[in-house]
Amino acid sequence: MYVLKCLTNMNDAKIYEHMTTLRRGDNSWAGCVSNMLGMAKHEQVVSREDALKSLGSRLRVVFGNAIAPWEEDEVGCDLTTVDLCRAIALTIQFRRPVDSCYDTA
Repeated sequence: MYVLKCLTNMNDAKIYEHMTTLRRGDNSWAGCVSNMLGMAKHEQVVSREDALKSLGSRLRVVFGNAIAPWEEDEVGCDLTTVDLCRAIALTIQFRRPVDSCYDTA
């Protein structure tokens, strides 16, 4: 959910709508999406900037020297993780980034 929030400026209601549109009637999927959004909200990740900062601080350790020490977490995350996700989404037959989330479900 953090990566999806990094990729878009949509609010939680729009994200929920987009994520559940193709699976109407699937209460299990709708529950998973609700839980992921709830967990993000509980951790105070409600905007794209919050998601970039949170994900960037967690991945700074993983990327090591790839993110310079003077760069802020959200800048480092935006330069690395989000660009990688966009590249992956584009290679999957040019589908939208939201559609690539279904590949992991």
